[in-house]
Amino acid sequence: MEKKIQRHPFRSRTARRRGGQAVPARPTRALTPAQREHLEALDALCGRLGRTPLREELPPYLRMELAVSFGSLRGAFLCLGRVPPSQQEVRELRRGLVPK
Repeated sequence: MEKKIQRHPFRSRTARRRGGQAVPARPTRALTPAQREHLEALDALCGRLGRTPLREELPPYLRMELAVSFGSLRGAFLCLGRVPPSQQEVRELRRGLVPK
């Protein structure tokens, strides 16, 4: 008896074709002036830190505006062309932020 090939319910067909690699989201519409201003502030912060900032390192007003404008912080990072930090990178950076 031949085994039936089952699809994973949470992976799209294109992700399976590309070997499970996530495809970065591209903005499909023009940015508003407010969105552009928020992205510029995020880019300036990234430049000062020299890396993608953690959620805790963003000012609360900027973090909320980015989440509302782009759906998530990840979406905002991808619009800038920056890769959000992986879970392992986040853990390592948080260890450095916590005073001992």
